Amino acid sequence: MKHTTRVTVEQDTVTAITCDACGQRYDDVLEMQAFVHIVKTGGYGSIFGDGTALECDLCQHCLQARLGDALRLEKLSDRL
Repeated sequence: MKHTTRVTVEQDTVTAITCDACGQRYDDVLEMQAFVHIVKTGGYGSIFGDGTALECDLCQHCLQARLGDALRLEKLSDRL
């Protein structure tokens, strides 16, 4: 049998995100949900360097402006 005790845990909560491309700070929940967070480690032969950590937060507006033509868009309902 498991015996439990309720404990209070403090944790960090994201309250705003700043776009790494345009520098705009967003604290609106819907805008924050639309952010794209890229995390990648450069592999052998990478132009960024083998083992180099890459990280980037892009707002939806910068994502569209920079990668719009390269993005493949499909409505979720069309996938079913």
